[in-house]
Amino acid sequence: MAFRPQFCHSRLHTFGDSMMKKFPLISMTGLLLASACGEPVMTEDPSDLPGFNTRVFNLEAPCMVMVDGVGMVDIEADYIPGVVACENGNAPYEALKAQAVQARGFLYYKLFVAGATSIGNSQSDQVYSCAHVPNGPSALHKRAAAETKGQYLTWKDRIIAPFYVAGAKPPAPDAADPIASCQGNGGADGTSTEKWVTYNWGKSVCDIEMTALGFVPDDCNGNPANRGCASQNGETCLANTGVKYPDMFEYYYGDDIQLVVSTGTCGGPAVQPVTDYDRFCSLKADGAYCFDAATRVQCVDEYSAADELCGGSCVDGACVGGVEPTADACADVADGSYCIDNINRVDCSGGELAASEVCESGCINKECAVDPIEGDVDNPVVTDPYVDEGKQEVVSDFPGLVSPSVGQEGGCSAPGLLEPAFFGLVVVGFLRRRRN
Repeated sequence: MAFRPQFCHSRLHTFGDSMMKKFPLISMTGLLLASACGEPVMTEDPSDLPGFNTRVFNLEAPCMVMVDGVGMVDIEADYIPGVVACENGNAPYEALKAQAVQARGFLYYKLFVAGATSIGNSQSDQVYSCAHVPNGPSALHKRAAAETKGQYLTWKDRIIAPFYVAGAKPPAPDAADPIASCQGNGGADGTSTEKWVTYNWGKSVCDIEMTALGFVPDDCNGNPANRGCASQNGETCLANTGVKYPDMFEYYYGDDIQLVVSTGTCGGPAVQPVTDYDRFCSLKADGAYCFDAATRVQCVDEYSAADELCGGSCVDGACVGGVEPTADACADVADGSYCIDNINRVDCSGGELAASEVCESGCINKECAVDPIEGDVDNPVVTDPYVDEGKQEVVSDFPGLVSPSVGQEGGCSAPGLLEPAFFGLVVVGFLRRRRN
């Protein structure tokens, strides 16, 4: 049953009764009515609801889900690709991966927190099959689901409600400054949903902005499921300006959002952290590049496939000028250890080469570095899902390492970018609206 925001309070009782059947753990007194009928009225403390304090450790992924009117569907092979195709199927690939994680996150929220045993195939839940995708999900939609298999979002180990809406189309995407340029910024907002979107880059804990699609308590810990709301048009913009999908979640839900993975046969592999090398490869064609003066990076599919610290320097994607340790490397030097270039360390004794070593992480102050000099300079987006204490410090500004001159081009206002939709759980009540 689709709920349209223009319905007034007189319709709440009937709608509430039907929703209680679908969401047995939900109190409908907290239902938000986003309409001309007045401002949202929230009267229920969500901490009183069953399932509110649900914490998930090593969540075992379900393999199948009952889709109303369809039957049992394979979640990873069929359901997630279908939702990606119907909800945001024309988006660029990184945004499709974000959509896959958000679709899976909503499903997990409904199954594990709301206690549902099935999910609807409509705007009241998520659209799995739709008229504008008559042939079903494409290979790209299936790939987005496969490459994010089992991934979902938590905060302080609790499954969040990954709110997303169509949002406004950013009018002037800029790869040099995606953080600022991919906000709504007064762009076209045909679905009037930009008001729900939150921009939480650089924020964490209770400094984030929660979305009015969910209950907003005075203390954010009063509703850990509400960490803000993403924009599908904004995610398209972020993808087109070189932002990786895990960073999109920090952009909308805050720096301390946790991208984690379910376990079991139908769960996924460990989530790999996004590095500066990966971000550097965004918008770049496959090939070798110089990340900096001494580091060579091999880019494949806009991610880093390999990196190498050059002994000398990196020029035009190639390492040049390194010094090979030879027998006369120690001539005319005192006994001891030395770095003869960026990676080669030698031990000298009596004017002769006693030993040599190639330092994979670089040679610094006569010693091999324990940690990479440049390799993992970025703090990973993924955090330990079993630790409540925040996350590593993050850079305040998105690294300006991408160039719009290579790879994907195009702005977020191009026609045909989205089939905009939005969904919102209210304490976990659900509102949906799609552009016709």
